Amino acid sequence: MTKRNILNISFTFLVTMVLTSCNGQVKNNSAKEQTNIIKTEKIGYPKFKTSHWAKDHDGITASLKDSKGNLWFGTSGGGVYCYDGKLFRQYTTKDGLSYDAVGAIYEDTKGIIWLGTSDGITTWDGNKFTKIPMTTLRGFLGKPYQPTTKDMYGFVSQENEVNDIIQDSKGNFWFAAYKAVYQYDGKTFTHFTVNDGIKNNSGVEFDWIERIMEDKEGKIWFGGRGSSGLFCYDGKVVTNIQPKNTDWAKSSGYNFLVPRSKDNNGNILFSNWAGLYSYDGKTFETFAKKNELCSGNYFGAFKDKAGNLWLEMDNRENGSGICKYDGKTFEYFPITIGATENIAGTIVEDNEGNLWVGVNDGELYRFDGKTFTLFSE
Repeated sequence: MTKRNILNISFTFLVTMVLTSCNGQVKNNSAKEQTNIIKTEKIGYPKFKTSHWAKDHDGITASLKDSKGNLWFGTSGGGVYCYDGKLFRQYTTKDGLSYDAVGAIYEDTKGIIWLGTSDGITTWDGNKFTKIPMTTLRGFLGKPYQPTTKDMYGFVSQENEVNDIIQDSKGNFWFAAYKAVYQYDGKTFTHFTVNDGIKNNSGVEFDWIERIMEDKEGKIWFGGRGSSGLFCYDGKVVTNIQPKNTDWAKSSGYNFLVPRSKDNNGNILFSNWAGLYSYDGKTFETFAKKNELCSGNYFGAFKDKAGNLWLEMDNRENGSGICKYDGKTFEYFPITIGATENIAGTIVEDNEGNLWVGVNDGELYRFDGKTFTLFSE
């Protein structure tokens, strides 16, 4: 998926009254952390409206159900959408986002929504957006990182492009960035790079870190398509791990692993183009191969409230689709409406048990277990 096809957004709604959980107005406040307070009448779209921003390869990149039951959808060019069960409300940089490409959405233990964008972090407390400045320092000399990538919309720092966010069991936040990994204790960012001594003594440079996950022992795992193997932080050092007992690296282009989900035993599941792998704390084992019933490339995994595992994938024969694993068997559900040969890149479950599937061309589907319903205009 192309990561920075960011579109200029034209958003012309009149801002007036008091907000429900998804809705808001723009008001600029001057503060150390830039804040936009949102108050507005209840306005939005009955369906996910993409016609004003979506282009080839722009898509839905992240999703979340928050503690109030609202569904959030991040996009690669249209900001973030919040769905309250009736209307989709769109938020962009005009409302206070750091950037209109949103690759990560996370709710912390206090109910704050964290949004990882292509240019840093923005939080949403239910009333206002606040930008969190990221300290992009490299190595012992602590030189400020200078953006090196320029797209058609301006400079974007690769170390500020946030792909994933978690809060660990100790309350610390972790951010997976395109060229870096950060730990944040609420005040200070710790930057993990190959130059930071004992923090990363693996000698392997991070590149395109896509996902972060904590295991049942409190270790932090992270990896992505640009890095060799995967990385584990035990609280003292970062170790690069390249499993030897699976077929994960037998073919060219497969020598990466990305943490995706956990099985019902709490074991982490990792994926690459070759398949899906489980790790029980000691051993890596093949969980699913791409030549099984659910053939295709695995781009993610989601566990529903019933314990079923859903694999986000493409399938070059059937287009995009999702694969269900109930603990015994796999079952593939092709998306037979809309565009074909796209990637089902994100899944979230609503309060009624429906799955919402976001696709890399900007289409959004609701899946009731049997039928896909297109929810995009």
